[in-house]
Amino acid sequence: MSENICSICGKEVDEEEFKLTNDKTKCILHCEKKDWENLPKKQNNYNKNSFWIELEGTIDKINKSNKELEEGDYKAYEFNDIEFPNFNRNKKAIYSPFEDTSINILSNIKTNAPVIFNNCTFLENVIIPINCISNQFVFQKNCKFIHCTINTNEKEVVFIGCEFYKKFSITNNFKEIDNSFIFHNCKFHGIVLLNSLKEEKLYISSKLFRECHFDERLEFCKVYTESNALIKNCIFNSTEVMFSESDINSNIDFDTYIDSKIKKLIIIKTIFQGSVSIKDNKIEKLCLKDSVFSKNLKLSNIIIEKNTIETSSFNNLIALKEVKFNSNVDLSTNFFEKANFLKFKFFGIKNRETARIIKDSFEQQNNIIEANKYYAIEMEKAEDDFIKEKKWFDWVIFKTHSLASNHSQEWLLALFWIINLTFITTYLSHELFCADIVKHIDKGLVFFGGLLLVGVIISKFNEFYRNIAIIISTICIYLFYSNSYVNDSNLKEFSNMINPFSIMTKGEELSFGTLIYKIIIAYLIYQLIVSIRQNTRRK
Repeated sequence: MSENICSICGKEVDEEEFKLTNDKTKCILHCEKKDWENLPKKQNNYNKNSFWIELEGTIDKINKSNKELEEGDYKAYEFNDIEFPNFNRNKKAIYSPFEDTSINILSNIKTNAPVIFNNCTFLENVIIPINCISNQFVFQKNCKFIHCTINTNEKEVVFIGCEFYKKFSITNNFKEIDNSFIFHNCKFHGIVLLNSLKEEKLYISSKLFRECHFDERLEFCKVYTESNALIKNCIFNSTEVMFSESDINSNIDFDTYIDSKIKKLIIIKTIFQGSVSIKDNKIEKLCLKDSVFSKNLKLSNIIIEKNTIETSSFNNLIALKEVKFNSNVDLSTNFFEKANFLKFKFFGIKNRETARIIKDSFEQQNNIIEANKYYAIEMEKAEDDFIKEKKWFDWVIFKTHSLASNHSQEWLLALFWIINLTFITTYLSHELFCADIVKHIDKGLVFFGGLLLVGVIISKFNEFYRNIAIIISTICIYLFYSNSYVNDSNLKEFSNMINPFSIMTKGEELSFGTLIYKIIIAYLIYQLIVSIRQNTRRK
């Protein structure tokens, strides 16, 4: 009797079997088989054949036991801690139970008892055979798969606590995935692909993935789902998620766990009848193209690096709450029934229509302040359109409006122009009795011309820096003005000049230059009033 005993099943390991396993504590079923591929070809084939013969013997023992039992009392075909080797495709092999990488040896099962794999490792692509009489397959207790493909029909297949290291795929070489087909608490380190290989879509009626972990990519291609949850309580670890040419009738919820991160979300030619929700993510690429969202699409607290949103319809609510786009946003080719862009941030708005869509969404919510911000952007994009269309007169009008008050949004900018144009006009129109009049006027024109240039430049700054620049430059102008030959530190002359009706009420003569100033100052005062009222009015 051999002293070598398998530590897992308790089987005696004789000298002949030890030559195959090279492990005194493991039998041919439970030994490690990764190194078999490094053996000479003949030895490799012999080892594998010995393994399959041993496994077939195990199945035959259960067949004989079940033959003596009633159908309801059948013993399950249970395989524990077995490492399945790479499949032998050598036609000259002594014994080859595999064809096209299927576990065809399971065809030897003679009863419909469940087939259960506990803590097994599969070193080759696993394809569950169609011709196995058993209708229930359970992989559980940390089964490990290098590759796995499901293309069987009318089988109950359950994966519980399993781990998939490379590609896992489900194809439609069968009619549908029914409610018994479940992945629970599984980890997918490679690509997960649900794909139709035929013209009709792959039909799914089950809650397919529950509390699963995805590391690389989850892809649905030509898939049709029922209303039950397709994905529930799953974690995405910087995962790419893709839907293409599919009909999704279930809710898609990616925001169950804080640690769940979607790296890329690509949706192409897909119809969603359920709602889609994502939050607390940093997405490198968001692509919504040629798709329809019949219910809500909610994105919350998300940073999106690159985006493509085009030719899609949002027939209910699209809510982008606290979403930041780090690239230009273009929504012009999409249809929106209702949109919410609360605390929406962007790198740039690509065109006028996009700004109009966002502005309109805030107007529908009576959010006047936010709507006005996007009104200003809409006007800026209109300037670009006028350049393309060579409508130069319209462009001059809009550009003047922009420089004067940022399209009635910046009251401080309008005030800047009012004060400084008045300083210039007062300075140049003051009666001079000194001999150096030309010298003073030349210096004044240079100084104030420079300040006008500064005004144009600061109008391009963001609001915070623009306001600081306005205050500093205005103080500098006042210091120059009050210490000049005008001698108007108490701003008496300034105040008389800034009144657009002062000369007309006094009945004095009006020069053409003064008339131009009065027209400009009246326009700027109007812009000041409108800018102040713009964000304080009630609709």
